[in-house]
Amino acid sequence: MSEIIFKSLLTKQDFSEFNRIYGRIIAKKRLRIRLILGIITTIFSLSEFISIIRYIVKYQTFFEQRGYLTILSYQKENLFISFIYAVIAILMFVSYAKGNNRQIKKTMNDPENQLFFSEKEVTVNDEFILIKNMDSLSKFSWSGIKKVIESKKFIAIFTSSSNCLILNKGELQESELIALREKLKTNFNGEIRLVDK
Repeated sequence: MSEIIFKSLLTKQDFSEFNRIYGRIIAKKRLRIRLILGIITTIFSLSEFISIIRYIVKYQTFFEQRGYLTILSYQKENLFISFIYAVIAILMFVSYAKGNNRQIKKTMNDPENQLFFSEKEVTVNDEFILIKNMDSLSKFSWSGIKKVIESKKFIAIFTSSSNCLILNKGELQESELIALREKLKTNFNGEIRLVDK
């Protein structure tokens, strides 16, 4: 039974980078909805603002005589609606831009997850994947592997819907990377999803 044994050290930067890529995949619809809502509310805000400008132009002489501050009493509802739409639009665009950054930082800084960033010895053969670090030993049969994702920089092997082994391809020797891909192709009973390539 041939097997590959290699060391893997996941940095917080690698973790953050991979999760941004993965976050775009799993939250694609949610992010798209935020972007669309941001655009729609921006249009509504601009529409309200334009109607206020038209109103001012239409009654310019009146406001020149009474003072332009009287616009607030005549158009306070439209100004308020325009402001609310603008605030919602800003919130939507900010949440779209940030994506899942807050959750990534929270996970990285959680003391319980620090073992995730320690060096591991990974053994891959035709029966299982073995992950060994200073405090634990985890063994996963190929039937327990849920999905595999490969990007330009990473290979992620998911052992559950939320847990995975993230490997920085740059840390592996070319021969190890070729052998790992071969093991995945032969033993993983599913499609390897290629992203960000």
